[in-house]
Amino acid sequence: MSSKDTYLAFTERYKKPVKEFEIPIGLSPASALVGTTPAAITVKAIWDTGATCTVINPSVQKNLNLCAVRRAIAMGVNSIEHADVVAIDINLPNGSIVKNVLALVADINSGGSDVLIGMDIITLSDSAISSTGGETVFSFVMPPLEEIVNLHNLAVDANRKNNEIFLVIFSSAYLICL
Repeated sequence: MSSKDTYLAFTERYKKPVKEFEIPIGLSPASALVGTTPAAITVKAIWDTGATCTVINPSVQKNLNLCAVRRAIAMGVNSIEHADVVAIDINLPNGSIVKNVLALVADINSGGSDVLIGMDIITLSDSAISSTGGETVFSFVMPPLEEIVNLHNLAVDANRKNNEIFLVIFSSAYLICL
């Protein structure tokens, strides 16, 4: 990232443990296909690290009047089917617009969600999930940060600090007992 680039981030907080992150996003036909920046509609999106690509429900394809740019085989957890592939722009809550995303059209079977954000989008960023104190927090930044966030290293550092505090307390207690 150059010094002129800006990191764009968002955080979603849930006051309880959650099984999925449902976050509103904007969707529009790909500006590269229509030649302008069309108005986006707001839809609910689930972020799914188990999905290789982004998927939209057929109702979204119809609502945005999206024509297929090709067909592909969509393999879901319980199905294999032929599906349209459409080109969309995705407006994320952090202000980022991911342009010309090729998304599969298939029923994602997820309550009220219209879109499944897959690894094609997630890998353009850094993201983290934290579950502390009964809350779940999902944070996302784009482009990725310059340094890799490594939770293992953070845990090792935290354990080292905890052990140092224990040793200081233990040493103090030992001195008092003499």
